[in-house]
Amino acid sequence: MKARTLYKKTLTGFTMVELIMVMVLIGILGATAQSIFSTDVFEERYLYDEVQTAIRYGQRFAITTGCKVKFDITSTQYTLNLDAECTSGNAADYTIPVEKPFEDAAYTKTNFPSGIAVTPLPNEIIFYPEGWGCDDDGNSSTTKTIVFTGEATRTLNFVCSTGYLYDS
Repeated sequence: MKARTLYKKTLTGFTMVELIMVMVLIGILGATAQSIFSTDVFEERYLYDEVQTAIRYGQRFAITTGCKVKFDITSTQYTLNLDAECTSGNAADYTIPVEKPFEDAAYTKTNFPSGIAVTPLPNEIIFYPEGWGCDDDGNSSTTKTIVFTGEATRTLNFVCSTGYLYDS
């Protein structure tokens, strides 16, 4: 007599109820994770780095063009403007916007992210063609400080007599 072997067919996979439960749990985790992972810290750091880049660009633009450049920051915006005296011969007047490299737009940023305080205000730096600067009267004995306060506090320092920019 031959022994019969019966193979039991087993089904593998997930039931519809299990799949729906997993999707519900992923939805709940996604909704709570969105509030945990805020982008505020990234926006603050981006603004800080962007202001640092604008200051460095303004300084180099003054050196390259041989004209004074004014960096001006308020609580909601910063701008880079060229001294019109370079082209007109009149008294210092920072009315010509410096253009962003490879763009046909002024080097400015408006509408800072909410929740970021910039102090002290108003704060401006005048860059001279030699690379140093601070005040329009040529006073270069100080250090300009710009403090960004939000989720974290970041400080930019510009040494007027040397043109050195560093964070602390």
